[in-house]
Amino acid sequence: MVRDGGGEMLKGNKLILVLGGINMDFVVKAERIPKPGETLIGSDFSVVPGGKGANQAVCIARLGGKVVLGGCLGNDYLGHKLKQGLEKEGVITDYLIIDKKEHSGVTVIIINKDGDNSIVLDPGANMKFSPQRAAPLKEILPQVSIVLAQLEIPIETIDFIFSEAKKLKIKTVLDTGPARPLPLSLLQNTDILSPNKTELEALVGEEIKDLECAKKKAEKLLSWGVETVILKLGEEGSYLLTNKGRSYFPAFKVKPVDTTAAGDAFMGALCLSLSKGDSLPQAVEFANLAGACAVTKMGAQPSLPTPEDINKLKNNLIRKRYR
Repeated sequence: MVRDGGGEMLKGNKLILVLGGINMDFVVKAERIPKPGETLIGSDFSVVPGGKGANQAVCIARLGGKVVLGGCLGNDYLGHKLKQGLEKEGVITDYLIIDKKEHSGVTVIIINKDGDNSIVLDPGANMKFSPQRAAPLKEILPQVSIVLAQLEIPIETIDFIFSEAKKLKIKTVLDTGPARPLPLSLLQNTDILSPNKTELEALVGEEIKDLECAKKKAEKLLSWGVETVILKLGEEGSYLLTNKGRSYFPAFKVKPVDTTAAGDAFMGALCLSLSKGDSLPQAVEFANLAGACAVTKMGAQPSLPTPEDINKLKNNLIRKRYR
């Protein structure tokens, strides 16, 4: 049993366990991304909580799921603010580690006029989340339905928890951002692998020129022993590959303001939907809606949708379709 943010015991409820990065984002808007050696005038500076693990956990909680976050923060002002924010969102933080030597993770994000971003990450304490520090999470695995991870923490920690999860037949989902080489053992312990186009290039070691090229290269991932691949293609939608077939899901057309947390909204919504027993196609469709909602607002966690946001977008899209 684990405690939620209010201290009440959760009994008999299936949880989603998220392993991942927790960062404070320093964000500025600019007309475009600066060239090497160039200084641009920016605007709308903000400091907002982020990190792929934290974002995905907050998305799940905001959409009504029960979620535990495993990760590591620094013993500093940013770390304490990040932990407080997670608890306010309803994320269970009992298993977060506070490292007394490393600073909390930080990112610097530049957003251009089209809402696209460039990000530099200093992971800090995130990379101190070792398998030994993650080991206490084993005690809650019997309550967990899905384990979701990304690559902002040590890969050996993800591999360790995924291996333990597979012993209990728990579904494992890996978001391959930021792009890093992956050991075969981790791939073989992963049920669902979800790269974006840039991460797919890093995985297969080849340039992705267009949508058809991306679809073709994604086939290679299935040959590595992964059961399911969900390719995140941004404004081009999503592509689902399994040993049983292929499905393409067009993106919902919205005006992007900030794409920073779109992929995290997608992953959080995907796992929540699957934890409720939805089929893979249903889960991908729901995830597409969540991602579309996220790009219409500024900031990482501030942009993550509520059920009301998703229903509002869905209704607006239906109205446009039948005008």
